Amino acid sequence: MTAQAVARRMTLPTWNALSFSLILALAAQSAIAGRVASWGTGQTFPASAPTNITAISTALDHGLALRSDGTVFAWGDNRIYQTTVPAGLANVGKVAAGEFFSVALKTDGTVVAWGANDYGQRDVPAGLTGIKDISAGHGHVLALRSNGTVIA
Repeated sequence: MTAQAVARRMTLPTWNALSFSLILALAAQSAIAGRVASWGTGQTFPASAPTNITAISTALDHGLALRSDGTVFAWGDNRIYQTTVPAGLANVGKVAAGEFFSVALKTDGTVVAWGANDYGQRDVPAGLTGIKDISAGHGHVLALRSNGTVIA
């Protein structure tokens, strides 16, 4: 990686005197563009993973990468199927990793979620459309509509 790499670091709160951190970097330099480097908590980005990555997101023990073709690559802890990307998921414009769940914003403004559902974080409201941004937290998802309203 070079100084031209764009890094995203997420340090999670301390639980039982342990602090977890997973760091991802998405290369911006043309020679290595679209490649991901990861370190921390043993969640190494698989060597066999695709290199055409345009965006990344990370949570407790898993990561999501958005490919340039609009599909999603996921890796890491899969104990609650947070890295089991739904079959046929395509036309994705953004990804957000939550704690033990994952969310994708499709280019048509709809949202898809998978993984844990202990707080209802996988239950996308019926008829939810017109979304332009998403964010995932511990057990919740926020969606920003094109008109500026937030859905929690």
